[in-house]
Amino acid sequence: MIQYISIYSYGNLNSVLVQERLKGLLSRTRERVQWVHALEKRAFTLNHHYLSDYLSKFMSFFKDARRKGTLPDGLENPEKDQEQQDLNRDVLSLLARLGLPPVNTLDLAKLLPADEMEPYIKIQAEVRAYFQGSSFLLYSGFR
Repeated sequence: MIQYISIYSYGNLNSVLVQERLKGLLSRTRERVQWVHALEKRAFTLNHHYLSDYLSKFMSFFKDARRKGTLPDGLENPEKDQEQQDLNRDVLSLLARLGLPPVNTLDLAKLLPADEMEPYIKIQAEVRAYFQGSSFLLYSGFR
């Protein structure tokens, strides 16, 4: 843009005008971003039970969708063969002997390292849960 304007420049006047215009736009943009940020802070719900319920459901849903096909075969399909069932049973009995609370085969996936996308999955689940809960309340008010 500056290259285009500099072709038609009459001295330093155009660059001063452009700089002043850009400063004005920058300040308006900062004000708008701060306004949006303040607006976002005010988002809340009085129905925490809906939010927490939907949040746990969507966290599970998004984690499962991301994890699909990446688990070791013995954890994804524990009933696949007898040898895998025996291994899973041995692991569960060893965990019980160590004094850990009772777990099942599905809980073994929790021993895997955390997904590096976990914070982003949480954001996605929170947003989805918030809007799911608000739409539920909106539509239930019309019945």
